[in-house]
Amino acid sequence: MADRSRITAEGLAYITETLAALGALPDVGALRPVLESGYARTTLYLPGSGSRATIDSDVI
Repeated sequence: MADRSRITAEGLAYITETLAALGALPDVGALRPVLESGYARTTLYLPGSGSRATIDSDVI
């Protein structure tokens, strides 16, 4: 949670790698977080089949 208002070095490396793979490389140094969201997540798991259902609530 401490890094949610900034782009970490690891995050910047991921962004650079992902955009370069798409052939698009903007000035990644100029990128800044502009959107913050939150939610509560519940995951239901059925061990017999390995099935899962994920439910997000309280989305902001």
